[in-house]
Amino acid sequence: MAYVKWSDTERAELRKLAKSMPAVDIARKIGRSVNSVNMQAQRLGLSLHCPEPSKPPSEPKVEKHIKSRKFDPADPMLRSATVAELRKSALSRDELADYLGTTQANAGIMLDSLRQAGYHVQSANGRFKIGILLANTVPTRVTSKRFAGKPIAFGILSDTHLCSTRQRLDMIEQAFSEFKRQGVKDVYVPGNMLDGYLERINGGEVYLRNVTDQCVYMADHWPQMSGITTHFITGDCHEGWYAKNVGLNVGHHMEDEARRHGRDDIKYLGHMEADIELVRGSGRSVMRLFHPGGGSSYAQSYKAQKIVESYQGGEKPHILILGHFHKLGFFYPRGVVCLLAGCAQDQTQFMRKKHIEAHVGFSILRVQLDATGGIASATPTIYPFYDRQYHLNLGEWETALSGAISA
Repeated sequence: MAYVKWSDTERAELRKLAKSMPAVDIARKIGRSVNSVNMQAQRLGLSLHCPEPSKPPSEPKVEKHIKSRKFDPADPMLRSATVAELRKSALSRDELADYLGTTQANAGIMLDSLRQAGYHVQSANGRFKIGILLANTVPTRVTSKRFAGKPIAFGILSDTHLCSTRQRLDMIEQAFSEFKRQGVKDVYVPGNMLDGYLERINGGEVYLRNVTDQCVYMADHWPQMSGITTHFITGDCHEGWYAKNVGLNVGHHMEDEARRHGRDDIKYLGHMEADIELVRGSGRSVMRLFHPGGGSSYAQSYKAQKIVESYQGGEKPHILILGHFHKLGFFYPRGVVCLLAGCAQDQTQFMRKKHIEAHVGFSILRVQLDATGGIASATPTIYPFYDRQYHLNLGEWETALSGAISA
């Protein structure tokens, strides 16, 4: 069914009902879907009324009932209890079988099931434990051989923080529209597609707290356009909090959940960093996605400079795409093309408290390789965004693009 643009009358009704009625009732009254109401409210900067949730029924303690349950590795109660136990201490296959009240063979099936689900199951001296997922020591390398002619355009979109109340879905949608118009085939996200959940940092600013719920939200809301593939890494923060807290390979889980929802255009490259080889003839250049840690610096180029300076001989990439800092910028320290990828999230309470500015926007990077595979040219175009009301007043998206900055 074709999308029907919201009328001024519908927007006025939405503003009137927003503070007194939940989205489902507003949708029924206006004659729109719940998803459409939520999206329009976000674009208008409205907070919808949320009724107090009913108190969930108390669940029995898993430990008291685990041995009485029929063995099934997909049973959420058995799985949850097993994960909790293996997070506390390392168990042999025999000890795990005794804990589950089943056979050693079934204990092995449970371990295999956890690995397939993305849990970081470690084994040493015949004992098994779920550990914290660490950064890849060897970056993932994805080879492309399409650089024999004209420059290739990459879409760069970072720190989208989906499920944050400060997310900018309007910007993400417009970014993909521009990627399509410019012939971009591959979009690269250097971390923090999801906002994750950590009570002390973003506890009051997320729509959903559970990792699977956030992954499903991503699959439903990330733009899907024919011919465009999104490649992403995960950060050590935000979605990385799930890896630290439960040992889950969250990037694998994100890609797997997207695939469950019919999305084969969202590809996981690695944790914290990934290298993409740009090949021409027998030569190559390396474009690295990296999601570092630490806070912002006063001089926006300083962090990029120090990261490049920290690399040992032979480790430097030719192009470095940096997420995490929520800044837009283009620098060239020590012969490395560096692009700060910006963000798709307005300033949060945490950032405001720390006096951290948010550069909302995206980029298109055009790269040309010479005959030996070296970087002949790298041309970024940066598309800055502002507050939502500015773009609503602006009207035409083509007019907004006239403010794009080319280096």
